[in-house]
Amino acid sequence: MLKTTQHQNFRFDNFKFNTQNSVLELNYSIDDTWHFTEEINFNKPNIELDKNQQTILNNIFQTLHILAGTSYYKTVLPESLVADVTKNQSAFFKKIYENGLGEFAYRNNLSIKDKINFPSTDNSKPNTPETNLKRRSIVLIGGGKDSLVSIESLRSIHEDITLLAVNPKQPILDCIEKSGLPSIIITRKLDPQLTNLNEQGAYNGHVPITSIISTIALAAAIIYDYDTIILSNERSASEATLHH
Repeated sequence: MLKTTQHQNFRFDNFKFNTQNSVLELNYSIDDTWHFTEEINFNKPNIELDKNQQTILNNIFQTLHILAGTSYYKTVLPESLVADVTKNQSAFFKKIYENGLGEFAYRNNLSIKDKINFPSTDNSKPNTPETNLKRRSIVLIGGGKDSLVSIESLRSIHEDITLLAVNPKQPILDCIEKSGLPSIIITRKLDPQLTNLNEQGAYNGHVPITSIISTIALAAAIIYDYDTIILSNERSASEATLHH
């Protein structure tokens, strides 16, 4: 049985992006016990980026590195989070982790509200240069009615749209095919150690997947040259069903 009460540090070690094969590696570790590598393949080889685009993409990847870390952090809930963030970023990521892991905490009968803190050193702002992207839209498609309504609404006003999906299952692929629209398929590969840890009794449950997918879409917009991202969400999905 896996012990989940003896681990001290969860480290966001580094991330690496290879422009030749468009694969982003996100690296994490828990103490010196486990090391994780997640891979996100944007499936666009030989990417060419100007200096401003490289800076913007690096900022997005830094955010994605923190957000995707929820999948690994939740396994044993180490005492401390070790990351290089500013004070503003610290507050933002704390909110994402607390709210995004809320269902996970409830289902596992855990209290995480005072547990999650991102130590920071200053309040400097990241460099955010401007870049000129092509006037067109990426539409995230999940195979449900929400994204299909957005697609047809945008089609009716002749918006230039391309569909985007991350690890799409067959119903999503079927919707993409029926739409007749171009698509971008991104592959996200979690570290296989997660399955092993879950089998040993690690904590498991919901993570802030919408935040993760949305941030992947931001990176895709830079890589594929789109200036707009459209994410559909029915109104009732924003209403809390339980206060805990």
